Amino acid sequence: MNRRRTPSRPWWSTWPGAVGMGLISFLLVSPALLAAQLALSLQSVDTAGLDHEVTGPGLAPRILAIVMTAASLALPVLTGRWARKTWLGYLLLGLALSVVLGVVGLGLMGFL
Repeated sequence: MNRRRTPSRPWWSTWPGAVGMGLISFLLVSPALLAAQLALSLQSVDTAGLDHEVTGPGLAPRILAIVMTAASLALPVLTGRWARKTWLGYLLLGLALSVVLGVVGLGLMGFL
């Protein structure tokens, strides 16, 4: 009797591999998440008693911080899901976007 074996899943699409890919993605976007949370938590400085006006971050950096926070939280979940579904192209896209977002976060914090 010749049984046909179903092909095994790639290592990155098993549950441990998919969780690992999600964790790698989270580690890559963590600088962006930290930079976004720092930008959102900055308060306007009280200008009482000063001769010049001190302003906090403008509206554009705050909107960028909100978008970065949403992307930083969504990318690891999406990367893990794409890994589990054996969609290698989307998995690589998720990891590449995580790297880009991490570099942007490091740039906003002043490391790059």
